[in-house]
Amino acid sequence: MKNKTVICPECAQPSETDDIIKSCGNCFACVGCEIYICPHCSTEIVIKALPKQ
Repeated sequence: MKNKTVICPECAQPSETDDIIKSCGNCFACVGCEIYICPHCSTEIVIKALPKQ
């Protein structure tokens, strides 16, 4: 995956995607969402949300 900088919507701290934990719902089939956990405040950083059912 290509590394990129993301900004937390809660604390406004930047983080590199290669350096932070991806929040995965462990779907039985990956649906392509992209959600990370901010290492500074533990808020979810949503880059690409779960698709609507």
